Amino acid sequence: MVEVSERRLAAGTATASTHPERAAALAARPAGGIDRRGEADEITRRVLGWGKRLGAVRLTR
Repeated sequence: MVEVSERRLAAGTATASTHPERAAALAARPAGGIDRRGEADEITRRVLGWGKRLGAVRLTR
């Protein structure tokens, strides 16, 4: 089981600056449907919710 801190999630630690190579690659491409950086927090919470329901993730405070 993976433990994930809700505090760290709330702090917005999953940003594009964490992966500068990925940010540069996305910036170099024409705008399209692949740049979902603005949805990162929502996607992270959705995926962690799936993991929680499956018993693979525990959210801590």
